[in-house]
Amino acid sequence: MNTWLRSTGAFMGGSMLLALSVMMLQGHFQALKDIREYGLPLAAEIPPLERRNTLLGQQMELSTLEASLRTDSTSEKLHVYVLPEADDLKRPLAFLETASTFLQKRSLLRSMSEIEVGDPTDVALPDPLENLQSRTLHFSAVLRPEGRADLLSILKLSGMLTVGDILSPENIKTLFSLTETQNYAGIVPVEQFLSADVLSYAQDPTLYDQRLSQALSSEEFLKSFKSLLQASGLPHVREFLTGDLGRTLVAQKLWPVQFMTVEKESLRDRGDGWVEVDLELKAYSRGENK
Repeated sequence: MNTWLRSTGAFMGGSMLLALSVMMLQGHFQALKDIREYGLPLAAEIPPLERRNTLLGQQMELSTLEASLRTDSTSEKLHVYVLPEADDLKRPLAFLETASTFLQKRSLLRSMSEIEVGDPTDVALPDPLENLQSRTLHFSAVLRPEGRADLLSILKLSGMLTVGDILSPENIKTLFSLTETQNYAGIVPVEQFLSADVLSYAQDPTLYDQRLSQALSSEEFLKSFKSLLQASGLPHVREFLTGDLGRTLVAQKLWPVQFMTVEKESLRDRGDGWVEVDLELKAYSRGENK
């Protein structure tokens, strides 16, 4: 009896040890599987991430150096024209008058009301040290449908100062991504391209385009760059600034235009080929720093 009990106990103990060994082996195999499926791919990603980190660090150093050497007047133009400190609406009002005269001469605008100007209103900003103000401009006009489209298109150009203002975030992201794969030092001509005065670029883009193409001269970049330019808003802006209205604005020193936004628009079809548009704009300026 005792012999049977000892044999049974030994068998059960051996079975438990065997089961425990099997579980440990399964755990070991699962750990190896996890390493193969997750650990190794993650480990393989580390060297490219380290290289990209080094590359971005080098680009940051070049970008900082280029910014310290930059002598253009973009910041000055921004403060004087796009976001002026003085609460003076002479320039945006003259811009709207010039635009309406342009549309009227082309039989696209029949009449336009006087522009009502509201009181200055503070604009809430994340930085409490900055003070931005806006004033409401309200007017109505009777236009052809294509005249309305032209007017809204013209208003969208207010506040535009550099090539980077015209390009979309996707366009800019594409340019910076190409510098990582083509030539990290290309970050400098890319930033010079984006900060170029849009009026100077519209009048002669050759210098700016060539400078960037020489720094990033691969066939892949040239093809992507050409496609990007054609699909961007730059061709439209070039056409505008080199056209009759654009040249008039430049001659009258109304370009760049103070930053404005279209807040409200109501539209009524008169049924005779004309539409009545009621527009509310906001013109922005800088207040005194707090």
